[in-house]
Amino acid sequence: MSGTEATRLLLFDGNNLVQRSYWAMAGASLHDSRNRPTGALYGTIKAFLGTLKELHPTHCLWLFDDGKSDMRTALRPDYKGHRKYSATATGDPRVELPPQFDALRAFFSEISVAHWSQRGVEADDLIAHVVKSLKWPEKLSLIHISEPTRRYAIS
Repeated sequence: MSGTEATRLLLFDGNNLVQRSYWAMAGASLHDSRNRPTGALYGTIKAFLGTLKELHPTHCLWLFDDGKSDMRTALRPDYKGHRKYSATATGDPRVELPPQFDALRAFFSEISVAHWSQRGVEADDLIAHVVKSLKWPEKLSLIHISEPTRRYAIS
């Protein structure tokens, strides 16, 4: 990167993207050779690679929830209590998603893409922390990606 080129950082809300990929791919019944579901993993990686090709970032950071938000649950004990999880035609997301999250983190580690989670903190709060606390270069394009088709640019 030359001195005149802006830093382009992509911040991904990992849980949001994986959940969206899971539901989008639920009807495809994708599985690996050991019959483990892979639809969310496939959809998420495909969206990630497409975003890289389109936006050409200099840096990427994936942020993930690690349990319910301690802060939000303290304020409202019923936080996210209204959510109902129903099994899809192919299975139960409470069973199928955790191994796909693990595989996605392993994939990012293998290709040297930064990813972060913190117990009791949700991804969107981690994104806010990154934006508020890091010292940013003078020329910065920051793009928050919470859905494959929705991007929030901050320059």
